[in-house]
Amino acid sequence: MSPARSASVAVLGATGLVGREMIRRLERRGFPIGRLLPLASRRDGRSVRYSGESIPVEAATPERLADVDLVLSSAGGEVSRALLPDAAARGAICVDNTSAFRLRPDVPLVVPEVNGHRLDGLRIGGEGAIVANPNCSTIQLVLAVAPLHERATVRRIVVSTYQSISGAGARAVESFREASRDHLDDASADSGSDALAFDVRPDIGGVAADGDSVEERKMILETPKILDAEVAVDATCVRVPVVRGHAESVWIETAEPLSPEEARATLSRAPGVRLADGGSGAVTPRGVEGTDPVHVGRIRGSRVAGRALQLWVVADNLLKGAALNAVQIAERIVGVAPEGREIDVATERCVG
Repeated sequence: MSPARSASVAVLGATGLVGREMIRRLERRGFPIGRLLPLASRRDGRSVRYSGESIPVEAATPERLADVDLVLSSAGGEVSRALLPDAAARGAICVDNTSAFRLRPDVPLVVPEVNGHRLDGLRIGGEGAIVANPNCSTIQLVLAVAPLHERATVRRIVVSTYQSISGAGARAVESFREASRDHLDDASADSGSDALAFDVRPDIGGVAADGDSVEERKMILETPKILDAEVAVDATCVRVPVVRGHAESVWIETAEPLSPEEARATLSRAPGVRLADGGSGAVTPRGVEGTDPVHVGRIRGSRVAGRALQLWVVADNLLKGAALNAVQIAERIVGVAPEGREIDVATERCVG
């Protein structure tokens, strides 16, 4: 593998929850940055810290993206649709964390440990392209299920999610904290339906005429695109009063027999997965906050189908569910892994 060249990297949405995590991961993982360009929807005097320096955040415009190698975008679908096609046409590889391009047939939807081969041929200095980061809940689902699919062919997935407030952004987190304080002061106070203080909502993004919510449709459509077009998915997505970290109750049906013991052995070897089956296996969102892997526990058989398993899947939605996955995509394109070690692209593991 030829040595990686340094890249000029624009982070679009640099002041948001995911944007800030992208910048932290780029620094902590030793990504070869020649120039960092933090961008936001408008210039408001804010700055970000990177490598001991304070870098002013600039307004995102087509001109500011004209001469960058990589764009890591998390500024909302409208901004991505407005800016990324032009940036890609000028030669940038754009990793988009919104839903703007995920279902386009010509756009790779990538979790590197699962379908990183979709990035083959993309390189800095070559033709520009848009690569889509999946929905946060989809990422942790497919990372846990893909090794089992390879082992026993997953036919059906039924998943219920327990998604944290941070999935809705920084303003939602602040509203939740304020509403929670108000509720503790006065339980009769009306905090509004969106603040979610001491409540849960099963309609993330709103419900369409067919009965599925926007968030559910993301999982239903994205999972087969990444995993296998023949996999059928039902999803119920619920926002819960947790600040950070998503959890999922996952039921899978396989074509071939797969025992809980075989599933544990398979997942114990899977890149990006941490088996949490010691004791009860009841890993929690708070317990995994700030960690990179997807944690899988409570692996059990099913009483309603002979070839089925139940899993409990938990991950930090701002890391593997968003910022980390985007940075891993960028690492694979550039050809390096954390701290500058080369990637073995066959296994998505570091060499040395």
